[in-house]
Amino acid sequence: MKNIMFLGLTLFFALMIKAQPTTVPVENKITFFNSHISIPDDTYLKDINHLFDKYIGTWKGIYNNRNYTFIINQETHAYRGLLEDRLIMHYTITGVNSTIIEDTSTLLNESPFVIKGYIFNEITTQYILNYTGKNYKCGQSGQINISVNNLSQMKLNYFPNNNMIDDVDCPNLVGAEEIMPENGIWLTKQ
Repeated sequence: MKNIMFLGLTLFFALMIKAQPTTVPVENKITFFNSHISIPDDTYLKDINHLFDKYIGTWKGIYNNRNYTFIINQETHAYRGLLEDRLIMHYTITGVNSTIIEDTSTLLNESPFVIKGYIFNEITTQYILNYTGKNYKCGQSGQINISVNNLSQMKLNYFPNNNMIDDVDCPNLVGAEEIMPENGIWLTKQ
C-alpha cells in the first residue's frame, strides 16, 4: 500500500512539474520576433523584472483642446498555448466642455476597443500597444508607443494605420476622424 501511495505521489509531482510553463522575461519577446523563431508552447512571457510597474496607473494629458485619461493595468493573457503578461489601456477622451468623445473605461479587457500591449522595443525604452477604434473599418486603428520619462511623466505616440476596410461604411471614402493624438502627447501620472 505504501508503494502504491509513493508511486501515486511521485506521478502527481512529476505531472505538476511537467505542467509548469517555461518562464521567459517579457522583454525577450522581441528576440523571438526579430529572429522569426516561434515562441515554444508552454512558455510564460512574464514581467519578471517588473518593467510594467512604472506604467501602471492613471495618466492624464491635453491635446488639441481634448482631455485624455488613460488607465493602464497589467493582465496575464493566454493564447495559442502561451501565457503573456501585457499592459492594457482603457481611456476616456472629452472635449473642452466635458462632452465625451470616446470612453472605454467600462469595457471588459477582452473588448477589441481596449488598447492591448504587444511588445517592448529592442532596448526596452518603449512599450508598443495595438489600438483599434470603434471606427476601425474607416481607418481608426494603429500603433501606440509609450515610454516613461520619469515616474510621473509618460510620452504617448500614436502611429495610425490609415487602412480603410469597408468602403460602404466610409462615406466618400474618407477615413474616420482620428481621436488619438497624432503628434504625441505628454501625460502626467495621477
